[in-house]
Amino acid sequence: MPSALKRHKDLNWYKKNVNLAEFILYISDLFLIDKKSTLSQPRFFIPLRDQEGNMLFKKNGHVEKQTILVLSISKIDGNYLYWDVTNGGFEKGQTKTIIDFVQDFVLSLNSFDYLAIVNVIEQYINSKRFISPEVSCFKLEPFKTPEEKILQIDKSNLTPYLDQTYLINRGFKETVINSPIFYPTIKNYKAANVIQQEINGTTQTKTIWNKYTAFLLINQTGLVGLNCKKQLNKDETFKKIEGNKSNSLYLSAVLENQTTFGQLVVTESAEDCMAHYQLHGQNQNKSIRYAATSGQVTTLQCDLLSQLYDKYNIEEFVLAMDNDTTGAFYNAKILSLLELSTLQNNGLNIDVQKSNKGSNFSIVIDKRLTKLDTNDILKTIDHFNPIDGKQIFQVKLIQQSTQITIINCDFFTTKTNWNLVFKIIHKLNYNDTDRIKTMASISSDFTQDIKTNTL
Repeated sequence: MPSALKRHKDLNWYKKNVNLAEFILYISDLFLIDKKSTLSQPRFFIPLRDQEGNMLFKKNGHVEKQTILVLSISKIDGNYLYWDVTNGGFEKGQTKTIIDFVQDFVLSLNSFDYLAIVNVIEQYINSKRFISPEVSCFKLEPFKTPEEKILQIDKSNLTPYLDQTYLINRGFKETVINSPIFYPTIKNYKAANVIQQEINGTTQTKTIWNKYTAFLLINQTGLVGLNCKKQLNKDETFKKIEGNKSNSLYLSAVLENQTTFGQLVVTESAEDCMAHYQLHGQNQNKSIRYAATSGQVTTLQCDLLSQLYDKYNIEEFVLAMDNDTTGAFYNAKILSLLELSTLQNNGLNIDVQKSNKGSNFSIVIDKRLTKLDTNDILKTIDHFNPIDGKQIFQVKLIQQSTQITIINCDFFTTKTNWNLVFKIIHKLNYNDTDRIKTMASISSDFTQDIKTNTL
């Protein structure tokens, strides 16, 4: 580490060599760790407080928030960055550094004071609490901006779903396809593919029209995307998504005057929604709203699912992702990101991660946000850990501060038991409530179950 004198001469050194997440935990009691925080992309927030300084809570135990910061690291120069989400930092592309953080949130300066800012950071560097980026558990990654592609289509090419060949060939009954909860959400769509060819020395333009079955993708603003499918041959399907993929869901239609649902069933694809209905849903007494994530799970999609659950007073949240390792991971990921206003939550931030380097989950315990005791949490984890007498993940306790403790759970093998992780999250944050459950298909997914059922 360079001397203090050299550091003083170069503000960029502080931006790159002081882990901003560790600094915030050290310097500011204003900020708490957000539920959607991860060790690779931390999120912090300032809670709303009453006149006496007490935090304001929603009915379900979630804290009311007034400022939310998302942390990242620059791809270009390695500086630690943050966005102020509440003030439109994402949309405006306004990234800030540790220098801005000290000026705005620690010193509350109206004008830049070089020495005052440097002295605050130096106090942290010279304290026993200083944690270098190399040893910090917060390993920040460059921020991946959501895929906010605008849907640009000629709506005259989007027509009622009269050519139903694609779905019929996949084993769906016409009564299901034409059901009032599905028919309005599926369209025939033709898209132009313009090709230029050299013929006899001249360039000629040719337009080929491709025809698709298009499932509508929506969010709070309305139609934002199309999930297009086309059968190429008996065993191969062409798929493409136009428009916004990361901030949208496929949703079954709401019947007139319907304000509540017995279940919200979440699958990976629109076809799985329909297959579940054909095999199970239409025979149930409970009304069902279907949602599909288009083969992915994003934070924005989980926000949409949370809003649906609350808006329609859902009785049961049913996760019915594919019956494979990825589907089990998605179940755990969704459960870790949900914020359901009508369902009690114990306030733990649980980060679920899967990568080529290995899989893990971590639990952030902030004493200001949860009544659960750290020792009791460890006992719960230990209860799930031995399978057939073998430990499947290693538990490491990190004391960040007097208020915050992090429990890291790293799996010994790449064959992660995500169903087990789901059970741990379900137990710790939701007290094993029967209002959140999973449902697995018999084969790889519900669409495949239809083919098996019709053989």
